[in-house]
Amino acid sequence: MLMKQIQNLYLENLPKGAHYSFNQSVVKRIKNDSTLCGKPQLIPLIAKYEAAFLVEEEKFKISQKSEFTDSLNQLDDMRDSAYRGIKQIVGGYAKVPDADIQKAAKALDQLITDYRINVDVQRDQESGLLSNFIADLDGKCAAHVQTLGMGKAVQVLKEANNQYIEVREVRTEERMHKEKKALETACAATDTAYRALIAMVNALALVEGETDYADFIDYMNSLVSEYKAEVLNQPAKPATPSQPEDGTDGGEEQPAPGGEEQPGTGGDDTGGEDQGGTTDPGGDSGDDDDDDGGLAG
Repeated sequence: MLMKQIQNLYLENLPKGAHYSFNQSVVKRIKNDSTLCGKPQLIPLIAKYEAAFLVEEEKFKISQKSEFTDSLNQLDDMRDSAYRGIKQIVGGYAKVPDADIQKAAKALDQLITDYRINVDVQRDQESGLLSNFIADLDGKCAAHVQTLGMGKAVQVLKEANNQYIEVREVRTEERMHKEKKALETACAATDTAYRALIAMVNALALVEGETDYADFIDYMNSLVSEYKAEVLNQPAKPATPSQPEDGTDGGEEQPAPGGEEQPGTGGDDTGGEDQGGTTDPGGDSGDDDDDDGGLAG
């Protein structure tokens, strides 16, 4: 009789959000399984897996909100307010019965109309529009700005926009290096702990019988199939001790070509198809290493 085994899932191919979400679901399921948590062989492996996931969770949350995010929000609010203030000043001066003032107000109102800046637009796009708008205020419209006494207002707008662009660039560099590396390292540790735990569950199911493990194995295979189908776009076949998913003799699962996650549309990564495997009691479960993590869901 063929015994139930948990399918392999090559976690490295998951985008970071999906990686986080997958492990979050597994940790939650294990915590609610008193039978698994009471097995002496599993207790240290569960503890190691949960500890590794907590580190990944922390790094994932940090990667979603940089320490610069609050500063960027403040600077964006500042430049939006300055821009709205300039529009109001120009509109107010247009009603003043003075030929020079009305001429300047009309010219600046036309400039505002030409740019049609929406402060609710995507922020990088707003940065570019404001940079060009400010350049015109300092250039061809400088005399009109002086006539209306708007020099200070324009300066506030310029400083806020320039600071926003500078902080944005710093945050981009930060995310490219520190956060990415820290999250990748945490994901790799989670993967190692996950595979050790799954290998032991499969081994125990073979040695002791599947009674105590059937519910967990069924849950895991359903979860793995869901992520293969919906995240990796891979068909999932049930794995058994005599017939692994890849139709081979049960070797380790293989990474995508090149060993890297493959870029896909919409910012997700897709990779090569998982090579399934099964666990021999006391044998290797196909413990591949790292993982690029993913999106909570």
